[in-house]
Amino acid sequence: MKSLRTILFRYGTPLTLGLFLISTISGLALYFHLGTNLFREMHEILSLVLLVPVIVHIWRNWPGFVNYFRRRAMPISLAVCFLAAVPFVYAGLSKPAVETLP
Repeated sequence: MKSLRTILFRYGTPLTLGLFLISTISGLALYFHLGTNLFREMHEILSLVLLVPVIVHIWRNWPGFVNYFRRRAMPISLAVCFLAAVPFVYAGLSKPAVETLP
């Protein structure tokens, strides 16, 4: 029987790719309001599941990942990503809270 580590290392990247594609397709469908009832729950749950192979991928490739932080590209890219998120957070905080009933 193969160890869990072997299984995670073998399937981590393919699972990352597969779940990323599902997240991308379902995210685009949600953005364009196509099949919202079909995609919302799948998108939310499988995007959370995507974190597992992403963490395995980072763990497996840690030395190379650390090298990115030695170059300016990583902090600049992260700053751009966080700055892109700021308007959405601000807009969300500016709206009154809406409660949904089950």
